[in-house]
Amino acid sequence: MSRMTELYADITDKVKAMLNEGVIPWRKAWRTGIPRNYVTNRVYRGINFLNLSLNDFPSPFYISFLQCKEKEGQILKGSKSTQVVFWKVAPYSNETEAEIETRTSLIWRFYNVFNLSQTSLYNESENQPIILECEELLHSMEEQPVIKHNISRCCYNKMEDYITIPVISDFYTAGEYYSSLFHELIHWTGHKSRLNRFSFYTDNDDKGIEELTAEIGGSYLCSLCGIESAVLENQASYISGWLKLIEDKENALRIALKQSQTAVDFIISNNPLLYPAEKHEHLSHA
Repeated sequence: MSRMTELYADITDKVKAMLNEGVIPWRKAWRTGIPRNYVTNRVYRGINFLNLSLNDFPSPFYISFLQCKEKEGQILKGSKSTQVVFWKVAPYSNETEAEIETRTSLIWRFYNVFNLSQTSLYNESENQPIILECEELLHSMEEQPVIKHNISRCCYNKMEDYITIPVISDFYTAGEYYSSLFHELIHWTGHKSRLNRFSFYTDNDDKGIEELTAEIGGSYLCSLCGIESAVLENQASYISGWLKLIEDKENALRIALKQSQTAVDFIISNNPLLYPAEKHEHLSHA
């Protein structure tokens, strides 16, 4: 078993254990903010976002041993690190007598990071996460979705390509409105004119993966804005369904993580605060 496969297996086991306890791990980050690197301030994504969200620390910031040392800090005695993965595509040449063929290979690197609260650098009153206004996130999108208001339900109409949702005053809180909107916004990115996810779905399991994609992606956007995901009606039923999907379909969680991060990137790619021009540290789509 490869190191990457072992990491996914470990994370999947932890996710299943938390779901069995009634805890939805990807919804935890809204309280402290999206996990970020303390030195670069870049957000962790994909598998790294989920893996770090499984932790229960008061700070959203993480730091490597060397970064902590460079900041003249110390790791607190007895602290256990969390593994994150960085990957990049590297070109290489395959030379034959006839020609030189350029190919690419995937390079994986694994790092151990500590939560800032596990170091001497932590100050509870400082290092607060960056929180965006929900409307600021929506207005920064390069392509604006068509949003129609109704009186009954939230959904994305993929045939006519629009989101329909009750007006904000019909929700108990503004946070519930935006949480529901963010969920449908992830579905919206799957249209053939955008990320074209739907054309590759063939069975009911794929529909389940799309729902898990929207659930994780919507929760990520909520965390960026510092709002709690809307309470799920029949939450126990949803959790049971996710557990069955993850147990029955190999790589379901891995696929949903990849798709949700690609969808989030599509939405925030025009926001310089969340998506700087340079690549994020510890990128992970796999």
